[in-house]
Amino acid sequence: MFEPAATDEAARSAMALGRLVEAVAIYRRAIAQEPDDFILHNNLAAALRRLGDLAGALVALDHADTLSPRHPTVALNRAALLSDLKRFGEARDVIQSVVETDPGNAAAALVLVGALQGLGALESAAAVCRRALIQVPDHAGLGLTLGNLLKRMGDRAAAADRYGKVLRSCPGDIDAMLAAAALLQEDGAAEDAAGLCHAALARAPDLAEAHLLLGNQALSAGRPAEAASRYRAALAADPAQGVAHATLGNALQELARHDEARRCFGRALTLDPMNAAARFRRCFAELPIIYRDRSEIDRARENYTRRLTELADHYGNAPAAERFTAAGAVGGSQPFYLAYQGRDDLELQVIYGDLISGLMAERHPDLTKPLAPRRRNGGLLRVGFVAGHIGRHSAVNVSLRGWADGFDPARVELFCYHTGSGRDDETDRFAGLSKAFRRGLGTVEAWAEAIRRDDLDALIFGDVGMDPMAARLACLRLAPVQAMSTGHPVTTGLPTMDLYLSSALMEPPDGQSHYRETLVRLPNLSYAYRPLDPPVVPLSRADIGLPDDAPVFWCCQSLFKYLPDDDDLFVQIAARLPTALFLFIDYMPAPRVALIFRQRLTKAFARAGLEADRHCRFLPQMDHARFNAVAGLTDVFLDNPSWSGHNTALEALPHGLPIVTLPGLLMRQRHSAGILEMIGIRDTIADSRDDYVEIAARLGRDRRFRADMRHAVRQAAPKAFHDTSAVEALVSVLESHSA
Repeated sequence: MFEPAATDEAARSAMALGRLVEAVAIYRRAIAQEPDDFILHNNLAAALRRLGDLAGALVALDHADTLSPRHPTVALNRAALLSDLKRFGEARDVIQSVVETDPGNAAAALVLVGALQGLGALESAAAVCRRALIQVPDHAGLGLTLGNLLKRMGDRAAAADRYGKVLRSCPGDIDAMLAAAALLQEDGAAEDAAGLCHAALARAPDLAEAHLLLGNQALSAGRPAEAASRYRAALAADPAQGVAHATLGNALQELARHDEARRCFGRALTLDPMNAAARFRRCFAELPIIYRDRSEIDRARENYTRRLTELADHYGNAPAAERFTAAGAVGGSQPFYLAYQGRDDLELQVIYGDLISGLMAERHPDLTKPLAPRRRNGGLLRVGFVAGHIGRHSAVNVSLRGWADGFDPARVELFCYHTGSGRDDETDRFAGLSKAFRRGLGTVEAWAEAIRRDDLDALIFGDVGMDPMAARLACLRLAPVQAMSTGHPVTTGLPTMDLYLSSALMEPPDGQSHYRETLVRLPNLSYAYRPLDPPVVPLSRADIGLPDDAPVFWCCQSLFKYLPDDDDLFVQIAARLPTALFLFIDYMPAPRVALIFRQRLTKAFARAGLEADRHCRFLPQMDHARFNAVAGLTDVFLDNPSWSGHNTALEALPHGLPIVTLPGLLMRQRHSAGILEMIGIRDTIADSRDDYVEIAARLGRDRRFRADMRHAVRQAAPKAFHDTSAVEALVSVLESHSA
């Protein structure tokens, strides 16, 4: 004899044990005996949904709805299933009446909110949460969902307040802890975020999400080894956590363990083929941080070209829904290390630029259409700056900072969009120079709306290749004229970027051939550089283990900027000058990078019968004040031919350091040469590798020559600073292009 209660209990027991096929069979046998029992059809749908048969589940729910029209439970399950199928409009229509009839039904309200979010109706979704919370004010799920919505809408303060309310009413709610921690982390409150993560782990030690957040925090703080440990803890708690595999890959990539990183991204894609972040990362993992020899660069470039082409083809042929989702991954990782191969990257950057701009256009079609110039009628030029590092940062110091200082407020209104979370005295200075200074807006939509509302004539980006949100916004059309600065000295490859604002003294004659953008050669260095003023740090050579009588060459670029073909330059200088010391800065985030660089030097010196350890010294990474003090203890700034010093060369001038440089074929290989041209000192600009070695050796050997050059540099240094002609030219260029 058929007993509904016993049958349902047997089916539920099977589902609890994961025996979903058995549960489906039980429900089907029961329906065969009681075909008009809508609850059986509803429960069959639940089993089929868990089994992954969404179409079959929908058929069962449609039958249940026919048997019991508009039953709240069936309506709720149908709406949730329709949302799973991305049929958000139908889901909204099914559940709307349930919520209107029973405004305190939190489960129904959450399903409606999910459907509205799928339709992009965030304001309406938030309104549903607020109405439901009037009925059930302490419902943690509703409060948390409202907080998440407010965060997506850019109201981060309201989101934080809502998370706080949830935690006050439900102090042990782990989801609220993690949501609040994520918000705090994004806003730069690392310690508070970590505290919430540790509190969550105290309640649930195997909580993968908390380990993930702590790993993200360590990675963003430049501690990839610690991050990798956290990600492994997340995977120990949940081996099927695709995000943890991908983030572990991120950490391994920063540790220069690229083969392992690629395997992690592959596992993440196996678990979730729609994981666009992992797909992008797997492509960029073909770009090592540092190379052992030239052949390794050739292989990496070939592999990256292949992988990038595959990535572009994949999304070029992907369904619209997948492209829409993939847009969320744009900017999260970028081909940052491509530029450090020392080659012309235009062709590859155009492939990348077309890919990411196309994905963003899929998601934000109304934000990619060209904008007509604003009618100024003689009014002020409205210029915006977008950067994730507005403050004391190399990407900003040599462009946006000097322009902001030099703009004439009678001609220009400045608007700043600080997409990062850092803040220092220079950040506040930018804010003081701006008509509007915006930060913390959260979403692409919120940023885009704010920028368009400011009705700019021109928008200049400072660090597209280094900041996720800046990269996303650069793919859109937010002003009639959009330009890139030299903050990251390589073409963006984006069709939405009109101008590349560069230096007449740094660009080679064929410079335009390196850019998709129209190259604008602004006068001199292209900016009005204002020297930084770090605190004075008392320091002697003895403090850092250097002898007083040896000529010390300041080799202060990041180690990955030095290419293998240039290692022999150090050897040749040492061969001519046996007392020469080359002072490098260790690369602390990834000891493997420093190890490979040291191994290269050891081999290069050994080939000449010399010992690298006698000539090469390494200091740990240090803050800017100590860095400046160390520079003052050295004798010669030995520029890197593969990636010329820019900020570092400018900062060497007040110390009177002679700068030995060999200009290359690309702008990023000609920074120091342009600076020396600006101050009228050409004696240390080499015209060949042999000349570079000879100039450096002479400076180390000939004390009189070195003293004369130091005096000349000190006297001429002010010519590189506060050049208003470049700012005036920039304003004229922007006025003409926005007319």
